[in-house]
Amino acid sequence: MSFKQIQMFNVGPKLFEFTIDGIPVQALKMSSSRSSIWGMYKQHKAKVAIDIATQFNYEKINHAVHLQVDFLLPIPSTLESNDIREEEEPHLKEPTTGNLIRFVEEALLDSIFEDIVTIPSICAVKYYSSNPKTTISIYHLE
Repeated sequence: MSFKQIQMFNVGPKLFEFTIDGIPVQALKMSSSRSSIWGMYKQHKAKVAIDIATQFNYEKINHAVHLQVDFLLPIPSTLESNDIREEEEPHLKEPTTGNLIRFVEEALLDSIFEDIVTIPSICAVKYYSSNPKTTISIYHLE
């Protein structure tokens, strides 16, 4: 997958990369009135945080980093799969990139970051794919 980005920071070497298999999850609003949905969301976020922490195996990150996040979302049944160029066709439907990023930030904070303010730079893309997943790459900022 290639994506040109404007870099405002000097991105250094890749520190870590991991994949969350399955359909990317968006953050829920705190005011969600359905407690059963909120409970399932918190359980999923905790599972993802444990998976990330298990894969990471280092001390918590407390310095500036850049995140590259690729969200691969399922091809809707209303679209012909042969009309979609997988992992090239941008995903232009809900969930929003911002809500997807917020879930990733929350899971990272619960697992490998001391404070979320250490992420001053994020590049995120959403594509269609028959293999839904989220790939997160963490780079050192110089």
